[in-house]
Amino acid sequence: MNLFSNRDALIVALAKTYHTNGYLEEAEDLYSLSNDNKASAELLYLLADVRQQKMDFEGYYAALLELEKTGVSYPPALLSLGVRAIRQRRFAEAHFYLERALALEPQSRPIRDAQSRLLQMTGKPELDLVERGNDSLREKVPDPWLDRAYLFSFDLGQLLVKADASAQRGDLELAVEILDRAVAFGEDDWKAHVMRVNVFAKLGRVKDAVSSYQAAIRAGAHEGAALGELSSALLEQGQAMRLLELAEAALERVPDSADLQRLRSLAFREMGNLPRAEASLKRAMQLMPESLEIARDLAALLWERGKRSEAASYFTRLSRQSPLDVQSRTYLAQYYIENGQLEQAESFVTEALEIDSSNARLAELAKGYFIQYSYLEASAGDWVEVERLLELAKGLGPLTLDELKLQARAFRGMGKLEKAIALLRELAANYGDKPEVLMTLAELLEEQGRIEEAVEHYQAAVLRSGQFSAYAALRNAARARLAALSMSNE
Repeated sequence: MNLFSNRDALIVALAKTYHTNGYLEEAEDLYSLSNDNKASAELLYLLADVRQQKMDFEGYYAALLELEKTGVSYPPALLSLGVRAIRQRRFAEAHFYLERALALEPQSRPIRDAQSRLLQMTGKPELDLVERGNDSLREKVPDPWLDRAYLFSFDLGQLLVKADASAQRGDLELAVEILDRAVAFGEDDWKAHVMRVNVFAKLGRVKDAVSSYQAAIRAGAHEGAALGELSSALLEQGQAMRLLELAEAALERVPDSADLQRLRSLAFREMGNLPRAEASLKRAMQLMPESLEIARDLAALLWERGKRSEAASYFTRLSRQSPLDVQSRTYLAQYYIENGQLEQAESFVTEALEIDSSNARLAELAKGYFIQYSYLEASAGDWVEVERLLELAKGLGPLTLDELKLQARAFRGMGKLEKAIALLRELAANYGDKPEVLMTLAELLEEQGRIEEAVEHYQAAVLRSGQFSAYAALRNAARARLAALSMSNE
């Protein structure tokens, strides 16, 4: 290793000697002899100067670009590339080189002058190029032409970062350009290919996304992660069969992949083959039993297939392992309500509402639970509990007429006759055509000794019931009460 380093040092020293003494041809011949990156960079820098002295400007810039590929930066070289780009009105490229040069030598007058010239030519305001701190020019002067500066980088990592930033901003076409550059520069880097899958998928370019997926696999990408990026685009385009083909081909290569089994299940589900979708998810669950995501998908599918008890076992596990999982608690509440186990349902309803009180589906389910439970308590004569449950239900949405009538019964059962009468009067005002409301109100008024008002409402009940057979019993009862009250007055 030391011998190799000494050899490179000798080559560099000899090239510098030739260069200093004007032996330009000899100096030029030495630049390709070193395999050491840093030594190669020094030789390329010398080579560029040799070619400049020989008036070989095309060779000069070619050497500077080769120097860029080594990853070793020389501010004068970057300045030269930046100035050439300004002359050729390639402003994004100019920004790329000058910004890097300025980061290395922030006090350099020539670099600052070139940067100022660039800003003048692009119509940008002057920047304080000395006291910039950690701010980038991009943050101060956001403009699409600056984005394209990244296309001139030879740094694969930087290209991927900038492509991701462009995609996050929604500039997908630019992200594709940068990733094309990244793929050309790092053909065997699977990350660039996977990112292209994602961007093409977002653009709806499914054919390109599939090609990038295949390239990513050839470059060694994780099968499940790469196909996962592609799956949503395929499903959105109605290509569930294509997703299934890719998933099954990948499973031949990686048979124990839970991610691929899950994607296979998605394809089957989209195609309406729920039994095979279930089988794939159960296989995925065997391969990755700790996955909450797979457990959630499987529970929802089992629920959809009517296998409520089996689904509930998975939702129970999810509720225990995910303290803020509203979905599992919502399904469990519904499961216990449907099975008449209202006490078990109450805890899940309460927990779910505490986590997310704005969830419309949850609010509807919870309200249904409170109403159903209130009727059960009413049959047992526990009017205090009926009133509590109805108030909870009212907090989640308006009560129906039947539910309000039940609340009036609860007030009556608790001995709160004034509250019952007030509620019934309100109902009579809003539902005056309902004989049962008038009848109940009349009965309460009679119980309180307010006979005249009671008679008025009994009469209204008889009138409103008309000749409808459904109200025959109510009509007869109202007439009987009117007759009794009339006799007592006599």
